[in-house]
Amino acid sequence: MSGLQKYADIFIRFPVGFHLIYGTQDNIFSWTRMLEFRDFLKDLDVPFALWAAHLSVYAQFLAGIAFILGYKTKWAAVLMIINFVIAIYLVH
Repeated sequence: MSGLQKYADIFIRFPVGFHLIYGTQDNIFSWTRMLEFRDFLKDLDVPFALWAAHLSVYAQFLAGIAFILGYKTKWAAVLMIINFVIAIYLVH
């Protein structure tokens, strides 16, 4: 293994982490946007919609940070798989 090969995964982790953070930061920093997400989940008949909105948004935001930092990336990936499988199930 070459000296630089150990850094190769940053080219996947950084864009994915950035996308997760960028896609959720508006919900975290704006209560109005969080309530819009809650209303979206209510329309899908999600129980405890506000709690579910917080859980999904903060999970994505924190997983994004974990991906960028390279901290517990396997656990963050498992969390995102669960989050997005549920999202796909709810929407489709």
